[in-house]
Amino acid sequence: MKKLLNVLIVLALLALPLEAKKVKGSVKCGEKALAGVVVSDGYRFTATQADGSFTLDTHKEARYVFVITPSGYVADFSSGAPQFYLPVAGNKTFDFDLKPFGKGSDYTLFSVSDPQMQNQKHLKRFLGRPLGDLQGMSKKYSELRPTVGIALGDIAWNKLEMFDAYKEAIASTGIPFYAVIGNHDHIQNKSGVAAGAAYEAAFGPYNYAFWLGRDLVIGVENLIFVASGDKDPGKSSNNYKEGYPQETLDFVKGLLAYVPKGTHIYMAQHSPIRFLFPRKSKDIENAGKMLEILEGYYVDILSGHTHIMNTVAVNDFVTDHNAAALGGAWWATDWCKDGTPRGYQVISSVDGKVDWQWHNLDYPDTFQVQFIGMGKAPLHPNAVLANVWMADASWSVEWYEDGVYKGKASLVQEISPDYRDEIVGVYKGDASKIPGYKKPEPMWHFYVAEPSQYASTVVMVVKAPDGREWSHTFDLSNRSYIDLQAHRGGAGLMPENTVSSMKNAMDLHVNTLEFDLQLSADGEVVVSHDNYFHSRYSIRPDGTFIQKEDPKEYLYKMPYDSIAKYDVGLRPVDRWPAQRKVEEHKPLASALIDFTENYAREKGLSAFRYNIEIKSKTGKGEGVQWPDYKEFCDVCIPLLLSKNLGDRLVVQSFDVRSLEYIHKKWPQVVLSYLTENQDDIVDILSKISFTPTWWSPNFEVVTRTNVAYCHGLGIKVVPWTVDEPEDIARMVEVGSDAIISNYPDRLISVVREGR
Repeated sequence: MKKLLNVLIVLALLALPLEAKKVKGSVKCGEKALAGVVVSDGYRFTATQADGSFTLDTHKEARYVFVITPSGYVADFSSGAPQFYLPVAGNKTFDFDLKPFGKGSDYTLFSVSDPQMQNQKHLKRFLGRPLGDLQGMSKKYSELRPTVGIALGDIAWNKLEMFDAYKEAIASTGIPFYAVIGNHDHIQNKSGVAAGAAYEAAFGPYNYAFWLGRDLVIGVENLIFVASGDKDPGKSSNNYKEGYPQETLDFVKGLLAYVPKGTHIYMAQHSPIRFLFPRKSKDIENAGKMLEILEGYYVDILSGHTHIMNTVAVNDFVTDHNAAALGGAWWATDWCKDGTPRGYQVISSVDGKVDWQWHNLDYPDTFQVQFIGMGKAPLHPNAVLANVWMADASWSVEWYEDGVYKGKASLVQEISPDYRDEIVGVYKGDASKIPGYKKPEPMWHFYVAEPSQYASTVVMVVKAPDGREWSHTFDLSNRSYIDLQAHRGGAGLMPENTVSSMKNAMDLHVNTLEFDLQLSADGEVVVSHDNYFHSRYSIRPDGTFIQKEDPKEYLYKMPYDSIAKYDVGLRPVDRWPAQRKVEEHKPLASALIDFTENYAREKGLSAFRYNIEIKSKTGKGEGVQWPDYKEFCDVCIPLLLSKNLGDRLVVQSFDVRSLEYIHKKWPQVVLSYLTENQDDIVDILSKISFTPTWWSPNFEVVTRTNVAYCHGLGIKVVPWTVDEPEDIARMVEVGSDAIISNYPDRLISVVREGR
């Protein structure tokens, strides 16, 4: 196979001309002369005379003479590549015989991105569902109007001997199927023209054009290769950059001298002109120069390369339609990396109206939007989303909560849960084995609606500019998702009740951050489970470890500036051996909430919920070693309300006195009743004068019966502290609404990923 590739490369390089020459030829359809047809060598242009003849002074670097195929005609395409070109070398006359190709201005164009076949396994997959679908669609649309296809580069994956198999297969569609050159279609250790020689030997010049109805399609090279002679020509090279070579700029500028201003143009190229990629947002090299050349025309760029969908309005007259891949994610999955189902664009012009559709290989064409339920989206677990892969600024997504209009949904970055699950499955559940370019990562075209956690229904409505609509009702009352709560931020993984633990929980994408409050001697609200420095994890400012037998050092007797000097993150904790050790201190509640709110905004994450415990309790130390319950509430609740968390805030306590006091003084606060080992729910609820929104029992006493009883009263159930996978699974089975765990990673694995 390598020998065949080497022969192909040598033959292609031998075809390169050595000097300029004047050539003559003609463009006809049988005996009919075609006048006014533009002919080019990629550098210079002319037009045919009334008798179809032309003369062209070719450029010294010209490799081909070719026609800009006029509307209503096509070159022979039986080989799988339309033969609108003839090599300069070895030809004395250049006579082109075109064939009739429909009448009128209507047409359909298939825009296919990144077949990218590297081996026989990929070829076999291409020959299956994708090719069969293209054959069927070609037959369907050809019966209606002239239909053509164009592959947007990366036909091969460095193995350029795959070109012949591709051409043989694509010829079976029975329609003209053009191509543009992709980075993997180049000879990887060559530069400039030489890098594209094998591609041109198979498909002809990489800069060309043809008319389709009243519109012009231009195919261009927009990759600049720099030689790396020591590299295997069949292995991927990074010795290129996305951009328009000078040859491409000159070709388009010269061509448009023959094209009236105001013409609608499709410009097919491998790379988008503007990347809209979370990790790579930029214009490609010479983009500005190309946009100047295109000024005065209406241009839809058809691009691939990224394997994802993005529609970008570059300016008022140029839009880039960056298309996801025909083969999903490099033939490994059926979902593309951004959650677009594998497929291709179908563009139809009928009576002057252009219609754009994403044609799914595995779903009906009505499937243009995917709705994602609560708890499913990794970065926005507290939201519902619409993945609208064809969307641009002219689309709108609106939402309603319990029948009330809430406005437009926000455009966010998100990881496709379907792609994530499928690619992890390909690697048998071991995400660490997924190559970097296939790893799930945040993408655009997701629209988010973040409802109240007590909403019953959310309706999302997606509207396309052509009048089509998609709507979906999310029923949030049926407990279709479970709120995952990180106990003390996830004490099994990071030092409890610290900025580090909360940040880690947010990076894991839990729904809710759970933590505890204490008061200092100077009235500051401190995040801490214990009302003293526990011997399990505390280190004094002088570096000594607090021991179990030492006198307790109560927070309520210390000013906060003294509390902050103790380390609570570096000492090994036997109870949680996997806990990562970092330097940490007990934070102020105000500072911690400010951090979590800002971090979520900076990272584009869902707004997190909070389940915050007031650690008041009865005992002889109350009012001396820890605050009286009223003081506790009078200091903590106003602080929490000042953060404007709305119904994202839940206040919990074991102390019924605190719950009653808060309910009476601040009735707007949502409360959770914490209990320990009691299992008689009727007796438990008899101890409190109102019906709490949440009941939070020790998980060991939770049963399907007492959960159902609570649900009958409208009470949500959130068991604590559920750390073992089998216990987590049982809490799901009995109908829990939320689960609190020291190991949020285990929660996610069991509840969201089903492992």
